[in-house]
Formats: sequence, structure tokens, C-alpha cells
Amino acid sequence: MRKPFFALVALFFCTSIFAQSNDWYVQVGVFDRKVDINYFNRIGSDVYYSKDAYGFHRYYKGVYKSETEAKGLVSKFNDMGFNSYVKSKDQLTNTCVCNSIPLPKSILNSIESIFFDFDRSNLRSESRTQLNDLVSTLNEFPSYKTILRAHTDSKGSQSYNEALSLRRANSAKQYLISRGIASSRISTETFGEDDPIAKNELNGGQDTEQGRQFNRRVEIIITNSQGDILSEMVDEIEVPNDLEN
Repeated sequence: MRKPFFALVALFFCTSIFAQSNDWYVQVGVFDRKVDINYFNRIGSDVYYSKDAYGFHRYYKGVYKSETEAKGLVSKFNDMGFNSYVKSKDQLTNTCVCNSIPLPKSILNSIESIFFDFDRSNLRSESRTQLNDLVSTLNEFPSYKTILRAHTDSKGSQSYNEALSLRRANSAKQYLISRGIASSRISTETFGEDDPIAKNELNGGQDTEQGRQFNRRVEIIITNSQGDILSEMVDEIEVPNDLEN
């Protein structure tokens, strides 16, 4: 993606596109970081990129012959979840005030990692919902892959928990396969009890079911065609401060 992407940037700035009479654009995204151009697949090709003087990364759908033509697509793009409004060629070099910079997960439905009952590897109904969202994302971006990182709490022996985390990983993997995702796009990693994100016991030694629940999980990772982790597409697990490991 990177070489074609930078070629697109060069085309945006260095060709005769600005010399044409088609000088109206629909800005569809403003971010505080560069995002994969594939985020904009749903609105078709010809999405151009620029970076303003304050370091914000901007993406434009264009080019249009008139402001009226461009405005005709703004509400359509807004309905699709993009932060769309019309800019002229002259405005592209200016910096507008942005009250909030949306993250990529405001474009796509964000995905959450999944959790399990004690000593279980079967999927909860809410876990299937999250995996269905993952299926939708993988279908929308055929070059993306997923990594399923499976964990347990600390109850039971280490060898038992290693096997349990494998069953949890395979449970999620098989569900994705049943929904049409090729196994070659799914990797699994198992940790057993070795990587808790929350306390299994409080400082005084008393058991904490809430903390253990955070540890009984499969973390969902999404990677692009270069193998980069797209952390913005999956919600971070928020562990309360008093339970953080």
C-alpha cells in the first residue's frame, strides 16, 4: 500500500490536477494520524491526501466541476459516517478549525475483544456480535488479517490453562471460518495465564472475580497488508485502575 499511497500523494500535489477547472473537493476525513487509504473504499477511488500546517491528515474525494456537484454528495457521505464538507482548490492550502479529530474507528464500527465464563471456551452471544463485526471488516478489506490472542485467569494449573486458552482461540477461529473467512487470514496466539491485564487477587490476597473476568479473554488484532497492527480499529480493554495488573 505505501508505494501506491505516496504515489497518490505526489499525484495530488505535483500534477496538473490543480490546473484543471475541476477544483471542488469533498473533504471526507481529518485525522491526527495517517490512516490506510482503504478506509475509504466504500466511497470509491480518487481519494486524495494532504497534511496541513498543523500536522492534521486530510482526505478528499474529488475532483468536481462545480461546488453544487460536490455538495450533492456531502449528505450521502455523511450518512456513511464520514466527516464530509466541500472545499475549493484554494481552501486546500488553508487550515480550518476542527473541534474534534475523529479516529478511524468513527468511520468503521469499532470491534471489542471477547470474554469467557470460568473454565469455558464456548462463545457468549455478545462475543458472536463482536466476531460478526470482525467478519464484516475482513470482508470489506480483503487484504486485512486477524490475530486472536487467547488468555485465561490463574485458576488451575499452567498446563491446563495453556490448553484452555488454545480452545478459546480455536473457538473464535472456527466461528470466523464458519462465517466465510479463510483460515489463512486468521492466526492464533495462546498465553494461558501468563499475561494478565488485571489482578486475579487483590493486594490483600482476596480473590477478585472482576479481575479474573478481564483475564479470561481473546484479544482481537487486525493487521493490514504490510502486517502493521491497526490498533485504532479495535477498542482497548479498559481495566479499572484498582484492578490493573
